[in-house]
Amino acid sequence: MQNHKVLNIYPPNLPLQNILIKKLGISNILAQLLINRGITDDKSAEGFLSTGLDDLLDPFSFEDMHKAVGIIEKAARDKQEVMLFGDYDVDGITSLALLKGTLAKIGVKASHYIPHRVREGYGLSKNIVAIAKQRNAKLLVTVDCGTNSHREISELKRNNIEVIITDHHEQSQEGSSPACAIINPKLKGSGYKYRELAGVGVAYKLCQAITKEMLSEELDLVSLGTIA
Repeated sequence: MQNHKVLNIYPPNLPLQNILIKKLGISNILAQLLINRGITDDKSAEGFLSTGLDDLLDPFSFEDMHKAVGIIEKAARDKQEVMLFGDYDVDGITSLALLKGTLAKIGVKASHYIPHRVREGYGLSKNIVAIAKQRNAKLLVTVDCGTNSHREISELKRNNIEVIITDHHEQSQEGSSPACAIINPKLKGSGYKYRELAGVGVAYKLCQAITKEMLSEELDLVSLGTIA
């Protein structure tokens, strides 16, 4: 017997709809979408709809961000080989493109690796140590994965390869990650107030922290990865 998913749709809240429509001059559909997201007064709705770049959160509110940037800056100074490991979906590929381009701006010519969807699957695989050693990598940075790859990260560290994790997935394994730094808004104590960033959003915050710039020209990649 097949199990069918049930789509629960919020019932329309006509009184609140009418208030938002009158105050903001928006459609009833947009008003209900705002209500469904818990935005029920006109001031909050106006702020949500008129959000700009100045409203972006400080990337250094992530607990490990200073540590991650320090490791990357040291790799740049020492001309270390850096390898980026990205997921194979749109979020992962846009994250990788964004971070690789940003690192190039500070003089880091990083190599990258995208695992095969079928043969290797999601996340760091058992082959990652051999791949990183073959490339003489001293630093590996993940995008859109790595939060739960404790065994693989421990093995990388045993081979003198530092690991920075940027990810947005829930933590399923017990204990803290053995990575040198982990940037993930879904971790307890991450310090970042908004937990629903896509992987490319997390990578973007790291890029902002590295360059100390807004990087508005990169928002096309951030938007593409987020929507996908």
